[in-house]
Parts: sequence; structure tokens; C-alpha cells
Amino acid sequence: MTYSLLNLVFAVALGSMKRLTNIFNLILATGFVGAGLLGCKSPLSSAGSQHEMAIFGEAATAGVHLTIQIEVPRASGKAKWIDADPLFWVADRILGATLVNDQQGFEVLRLVLTSAGAREFESITSRYQQRNLFFMYPMPDPVQPDKTKPCCVGTYRVNGIVASRVLDVIPDASHSELEMIVKDLNKKAGVK
Repeated sequence: MTYSLLNLVFAVALGSMKRLTNIFNLILATGFVGAGLLGCKSPLSSAGSQHEMAIFGEAATAGVHLTIQIEVPRASGKAKWIDADPLFWVADRILGATLVNDQQGFEVLRLVLTSAGAREFESITSRYQQRNLFFMYPMPDPVQPDKTKPCCVGTYRVNGIVASRVLDVIPDASHSELEMIVKDLNKKAGVK
């Protein structure tokens, strides 16, 4: 009698586990179908585009998952690690862009931020103290002329929290490239 009672207990437990597995699979399949119907978007497609200037932060730890390696300055062959996700889409947060000469006479890219852009940049600089921010922009690929690739066109060293609406970026691009970038940024910002 004990043997048959034990078999009964195992049969009920095994049947319950199969039911739980089937219910779990049904919930999982429903979730995947629902996500597909709602149109899940990646962070890049929902916040900006690979065809816009974006600010990336210097990675705290090099070579880990969610970091990428870039060449800075572009012609130097030296590499830096940056976070894989952009911190800031520039075109969404500026009133305009110009080329100006700084106090030493060097050409810099000046971005005039919106008030929302200034608040967001202040938040970013509070998290990236004593690190660099890299301004990535799609530039023509020298290997495939009909394609573009993201290149670092400027850097900004964060020495303290920045609460300004005017941002001067040290460029890593030629004058003609900077003129093209300014024209494109102003077009996206609606500047005539």
C-alpha cells in the first residue's frame, strides 16, 4: 500500500510541474508576442539616430561589456574606451552652433544649449568628474565612400559641474569638417 501511495504522490507532483511549465511557457510566449506588437525600440532608435552628433562618456573601466574603443585624436592611433550608449543627443538640445576662436586663438566648436540641454549637461558633468566627454559624429568612411562611420570630432574635459548654456568643445576635425558639422547642427536646430 505504501508503494502505491508513493507512486500517486510522484504522479501528482510530476503532473503539477508539467502544468506549471506549460503555464510559464504560455506567459513567456504572450510576453514576446505583446512586445513584438507594441514595437519595442532600442535606446538608440528612440532617443536619437546614428546620423546625429552624440556625446559619449569616457568609460570608468576599459574593455568591459557595454564599452567601445575609439581612436582619439583620430589620426594618432591612440585608443580610448567610451560607454557604448550615448549620454546626450546634441541636435535635440541645442539652439545653435558656431565656430569661434578661444582666448589662445584656437578654433573651438561652440554649442548654445537649450535650458533643458543645459540641465541635462549639468547632470552629466556631475557624474563624469575628471573624465572626458567625446562628441561623436558620422563622417564619411574613407574605405567605403558611400557610407559613414562615427568619429570623435571633439572632446570636453570635465573638471567640475558645468551649469552653463554655452559649451566650447575642443575639436578633433578639420576646418571644413567643422563647417559642415555646424551647418548640419544648425539645420537640425532650426537656425537659418
